[in-house]
Amino acid sequence: MSEVSIVNLQPGMSEELEKIELACFPMANPEDLLSREDIEAYGEVFPEGYFVAMVDGRPVGMGAGIYLDFDFDHPQHTIAGITGEHQCANHDPE
Repeated sequence: MSEVSIVNLQPGMSEELEKIELACFPMANPEDLLSREDIEAYGEVFPEGYFVAMVDGRPVGMGAGIYLDFDFDHPQHTIAGITGEHQCANHDPE
């Protein structure tokens, strides 16, 4: 039986992760999903916030997050509006 391991985003994973994103959300507009370029940007901005599930050396799942200053007085937002370019540009390490 194969085991699942969790690693942080690493260079060279973006193409497989883009395929996973598209497979998991087949009814979504691809423009709303993470593209290879978005994933590569995450790798530059906050790779420790991007988790990849691996089985037998290949990615099978993922989850990502960033730190940002959320305005609880105005909670309505879009993903792109709150996260910024590539869904990670508004990451605030503080």
